[in-house]
Amino acid sequence: MPNIVLTIVPCSHSPPTSFAIVLSNGIVARETNHETHNFLSGIIAIINGTSNVPQRPSIFSPDEKCPNCQYGLYRDETDQYQWNPNGQGLIQERFDFPIFAVYPINGRAIFSYNLIMEGAANNLRKSFNQYPLRAVELSSFMWSAIDASTCLRRGIRALFHTLTLGVDNGVSGTVALLAVADAISRSQVAFDNLPKHILYTLFDGEAWGFAGSSRFVADITQFNCQIKGSAKGCPFKGGCGFPCKQDLDFTRINFTNIESIFEFSQVGMNTKGFYVHVDSNSTVNVDLINKMNNISATINNGSAFVQAASANGINNKLPPSSSMAFLEKNRSLAAVVLGDFQYNLTNEYDDAFNVPDDSIVDSICSIANVTAQTVWLQAQGPNYSNISISYGQPGFMPTLAYNYLLALNSSLASCKVPTDCQNGESCYMSRCTKTLTRYHDAYGAGLQYNQDGKLFVTDPTKATWVEST
Repeated sequence: MPNIVLTIVPCSHSPPTSFAIVLSNGIVARETNHETHNFLSGIIAIINGTSNVPQRPSIFSPDEKCPNCQYGLYRDETDQYQWNPNGQGLIQERFDFPIFAVYPINGRAIFSYNLIMEGAANNLRKSFNQYPLRAVELSSFMWSAIDASTCLRRGIRALFHTLTLGVDNGVSGTVALLAVADAISRSQVAFDNLPKHILYTLFDGEAWGFAGSSRFVADITQFNCQIKGSAKGCPFKGGCGFPCKQDLDFTRINFTNIESIFEFSQVGMNTKGFYVHVDSNSTVNVDLINKMNNISATINNGSAFVQAASANGINNKLPPSSSMAFLEKNRSLAAVVLGDFQYNLTNEYDDAFNVPDDSIVDSICSIANVTAQTVWLQAQGPNYSNISISYGQPGFMPTLAYNYLLALNSSLASCKVPTDCQNGESCYMSRCTKTLTRYHDAYGAGLQYNQDGKLFVTDPTKATWVEST
């Protein structure tokens, strides 16, 4: 779609020559001069025609060139590797004009879309100077704030949250983790006989300063329940009233007993091979890389399809990853991040709308197979824990993952409603389910709740992402 300019109805607070720009989602926003900014009343972003599948740009990314580097393991390094070379950093920018997204997938949105496109086409035909021209009035506002503290204080709750995804966003990795859990659950060896525990974690909010993983690590290392049971502002009967937690099972995880971490990044876009990224070529990391390399060769007729990302002699260290939150506490942990890329994140939009063909299934299955066998081997040693982690997704993904893992690792009894079950059980698919699968809050480590259930900033140097309306 070409860039189209719409003349706006003059308002008392706007010059008579003010205008709005209608852009397709694939147009790269570029800096305009100050004089143009004075007359720009807003931008209308057309997400895509009337298709249910977002048509996202492939030549640039709204995220930064080095996503989340200000919150990651290498934040103090001056020469940070750019994992996302197409990044424009738009999700970090401040704009002094409103931006409206039109996503025509329902009746009301389609009606608005048709009016806008009709008016834009009319003005284009008239070369924008043959009156009368069509106009648009931007009567809604995005309530923004200077910073997280101001936003929270004003009680207003960012830029098209579910459409402008961070680059470290991987549905393929989430599916791979669930496949590993499924494979290991079919083991003929009873889990009670394993000398190590296997813990599956899926983190949400990672694109926003590693919110999920940083909160999880903070809570398992230094959580202090000040009010047990019910408390004002906390809807849960059990667990901790303040800070509000539905249960305290996470406190049973001893951070010092974590031995190794396997993390999935994007693993669905390359069927030719996978790369293992590590913070350093320590003995424990090299051992994990060799195990995965050997297993992949065994299941692929002697040809290994998993190798070290630093096989070319250059170690760019870890891409944006949840493992960093764990390594912040213990840099000597064995931690590998598995991806279908060696140098750069190969696909900005690794989500449910971007499945190229059935090859993604083969890709996910192959790396899940290798990882499941490696994790199983690791579980045969001293009594320490292995963690297998993946990025979570906004919306339905945490629920899907919860129910899937719950069904794989649970004991069952009949039920019709939740009250038919005992304390600590859930009614899932007409069965009372007692499981170690749990939800855990995913908000930045720089934020905390007070006893009234309101969020406030405790450490501005850490991630404090909040969302405005």
